[in-house]
Amino acid sequence: MEDIFEGSRQGKGRADRRAGRGLVGFAPASAARVIAAVAALASWTASALDLVKDGKALFSVEAEDLGPERFAASEITRVVEAVTGAEPLTNGAPVRIVIGTPAGNPEIAGAAARHGIALDPATNDTVAVVADAAAGALYCAGNNPRAAMCAAFTLLDHLGCRWFWPGKDGEFLPSPSKNLSVADDLLIRETAAFHNRQLSTHPDKAKSAFFAHNRMNPRGDPHGYGFTKSWGGHSFNWIWPEDCTSIKDYFAKHPEQFAENGGVRVINQHCYTNPDTIRTFSDWICRFWEGHPDVEVLNLSPRDAPIYCHCAECSKVDSSTLFFRFLNQITEEATRRFPQKRYATFAYSFYHKPPQVVLRDNISMSYCMYDRCYKHRFDDPSCPVNGKAIAAMAAWKERLGHAPDIYGYHFDVFSGAPHYAALGPVLADEIRWARDYGVAFWKTEYYSGTFNPKKGQTRLDARLHVDRWPAYVAARMLWNPDLDYDALLADFCRCVFGAASNDLLDYYRRMDAAWQGPGHASYYYNKPAGYADALVTDELVEALDPLFTRAMEKAADDPRAQTEVAFEKAVWERWRDLRLARDNWKALADEPDLDREDVLLAAAPGKILYDPLAKGARKVLAETCAVTNEAAAEEAAAIISYRPGRTPNGRILHDGLLFGNHPRFEAGPCNWVNYETAFDFRFPRGGEPPRHGRWFVLMLRADGARLEGHPFGHVGVRVGEKGVAVAKHLRDQSEESLGSGSFAAPLAPGWHRLAVRLADTRAVVTVDGVTVADCRVPLGMGAINIRSYAPLDLRGLQVREIPSPSLGDLWNVAVPLAPSAPKMDGQGTDPAWEAGRTFRTFVNRGSYRPRSEATLLRTDKALYLRFTGYGDMAKATTNIVEKDGRVYGDDGVELYLDPNNTRISYYWIVVNSAGVRCDAEASVGMNINTGWDGEWTSATSRHDDHWVIELAFPFSTFGEPAEGIPWLLGLNRCGPGIRQSWTDATYHSPNSFKTLKMGK
Repeated sequence: MEDIFEGSRQGKGRADRRAGRGLVGFAPASAARVIAAVAALASWTASALDLVKDGKALFSVEAEDLGPERFAASEITRVVEAVTGAEPLTNGAPVRIVIGTPAGNPEIAGAAARHGIALDPATNDTVAVVADAAAGALYCAGNNPRAAMCAAFTLLDHLGCRWFWPGKDGEFLPSPSKNLSVADDLLIRETAAFHNRQLSTHPDKAKSAFFAHNRMNPRGDPHGYGFTKSWGGHSFNWIWPEDCTSIKDYFAKHPEQFAENGGVRVINQHCYTNPDTIRTFSDWICRFWEGHPDVEVLNLSPRDAPIYCHCAECSKVDSSTLFFRFLNQITEEATRRFPQKRYATFAYSFYHKPPQVVLRDNISMSYCMYDRCYKHRFDDPSCPVNGKAIAAMAAWKERLGHAPDIYGYHFDVFSGAPHYAALGPVLADEIRWARDYGVAFWKTEYYSGTFNPKKGQTRLDARLHVDRWPAYVAARMLWNPDLDYDALLADFCRCVFGAASNDLLDYYRRMDAAWQGPGHASYYYNKPAGYADALVTDELVEALDPLFTRAMEKAADDPRAQTEVAFEKAVWERWRDLRLARDNWKALADEPDLDREDVLLAAAPGKILYDPLAKGARKVLAETCAVTNEAAAEEAAAIISYRPGRTPNGRILHDGLLFGNHPRFEAGPCNWVNYETAFDFRFPRGGEPPRHGRWFVLMLRADGARLEGHPFGHVGVRVGEKGVAVAKHLRDQSEESLGSGSFAAPLAPGWHRLAVRLADTRAVVTVDGVTVADCRVPLGMGAINIRSYAPLDLRGLQVREIPSPSLGDLWNVAVPLAPSAPKMDGQGTDPAWEAGRTFRTFVNRGSYRPRSEATLLRTDKALYLRFTGYGDMAKATTNIVEKDGRVYGDDGVELYLDPNNTRISYYWIVVNSAGVRCDAEASVGMNINTGWDGEWTSATSRHDDHWVIELAFPFSTFGEPAEGIPWLLGLNRCGPGIRQSWTDATYHSPNSFKTLKMGK
């Protein structure tokens, strides 16, 4: 029999699978969605070991009373019963399924010897699944209790059982059958590629079971599956002397044992050369081993902060050597007293580079690979980032004498609402590379929880579900990196999506290809909007939208498959909507982007969103309004005539013209964000004048689910004969005025033109081409209704979309090419600056929020920046006078320039308003080298209410811009109480850099 995963028999000596000449699997396979490999094998032969026949159990399950083996036995029992309905026998069974190890079960030891199977306890987890007809047994053996459990799940995987993501809904079993057998010469032998295999997470029962089912071995999981017992992490926060009760107590009593930073002791880190600090840690470690004899590995790493000690003694060596030397010192006594215990640590933050010391043999070190690109494979020649990560691994390997472990951040690539990152090929590639490089322990952060329906959450709110496919890839390939990626994906799609599997297979492949396109994704917690344009092309939208329509139709007869297709469709639409600027409304509402508004206000109206006289609409409209065509040529358009009916006592019967003809509030507002409503209107004359005058209200921008918690109900624009008023109508029936305007003279009888344009949080109302009101309005979903208490005629009414720049544009800047360079005199008044692009919107997170303005332009020689800081000049401090001092504490501009688009390494440049400069080479983790002095120009000036800083960055210093490799720029204003930037007001964070497009 050929296994479904072709690569699982390759393994470079790591795996040996022989299925024998007969059936392996449940039979017969009646349902359409049974796993193909099982269906193909469903045939009876004379050489099969029957476990269930015609619904009758012929087997029993035996295991030692150990957590992992007991769990494996219970799972075999549960799964077989779920599929066949047969419960195992308790004694006298023709076939015994025996789970165990040679050390714990003499029968297993004998079977291993008879079949020539080596189960050395000193190797990585090794499993053997052996059918022994002579003994009437099916052995699930491992070289330790955890491996014995893995052997049982190897058998279940071979029979067609899958666990694709944590939780009951991630379990996929074969179709019901009354028969189950395995070939009587079945023999599977496999050894795990890594000793520890981990998706690092806050453990819960469902995730732990998922790890066990997929034969992982995370460190520190408490759920009794035999995983490596470990304690710690950034554990220095939990270490203190016996006379202390907390880290704060420790700091209060022994401040000299903590880091000196800026001349004062701080709690962030410790002093690594103080003998008392070394003694405190050494004593604590020995006490830990005395109290936790069952723990195998103690993880020792500093607090998660980039500060370290700068006292005179600690400053004598580089920060990496300082830390790792300290680690050797604090484990010396414990190594003597507890020689069998091991330690783990990270290369991270200020201790990321190889030190000048050699680590003790019992310390394993994980290289924190936040400096790799999560979009590209290691061998992709177009990616300069990954070459640096590989070089760093090589430097550590040379220092250690063996390959370091790997700690990754793949699933941390984005912040905010979960967005699918097509990490499958990248993970498969890295895991194969790590195995070949000699890595013993591979893990990546997977802090993904389940959703909480009680809080209104759905699966779409949980990374665990959004990232389910790449997480499954990692889980499977950590056991066997030689699995075939395409076969694994095809199996996943067949099981999960049923009849729609081919369409979803196409979807995943397209996303894989798009993800590995231009740009880089490194570090962690990037903003998805910065990646939307590069990932979601027009071609991808045109391909995937109809793909999901087809898939939903194909899965119509399979509720489970349809649910999963609908979920993936929603995952895709989150990316698509982000590109189309139909999501992330709250961000726009909280921080409106004025530059984006300018584009929206100037854009020509696009496609028609609503037309009341479109095909089929006129009939419904006639229920409340008359639709007529006037004879005059200039009035040939259809006219909507509204005449409110009245009761005998004069009460108005109808006050809504368009109810029932559009996506109004009562039927659920639609997904419009930026649109323009325009039409001609007139107030018919004659008869008795209306009691309250001639006016109507255009209602739009209703509340919606995406803005739950906002107090408003809708925005209304009231148009009368004398002027216009814009109001926010609240859910409590009250209203707030947002803006108004009066006409120069009351409207004359006849037709007039009204246009209302919504541009994010701005509404502009014009009547007869004249702007009457311009005000801020709350964001919300699109709606339109007109209510009137007076007769009203309309014509030409249409709602048109205002084509929105992608939210990705907030993170992408096309730098204008100027005909000449500005004069660098610090005044900022040279006419050459008029050719640049100016930014007036900055995100504020500080207590002091002054106005700022920045202008960018370029020539063929350099990039130029003019930054103007407004505010109270008495607050504009300039205390620092020495170069490369703490200039960022003064009022000025702070920027981060990454001309190679690495999102790892960048230049840090700060200038205060007095012209004092700081420049350095830097990398993530705030590794800063102020020894770098680049050739660049600055000029400053101070005025009564503002200061100006001009900067020029020559391409001769920073590198010539290359097509397809845009520069990245983080731009912040600094100063006391100021946290301000043009993105998210963070510092030294490459995921906050904007992309500068400067290609020729």
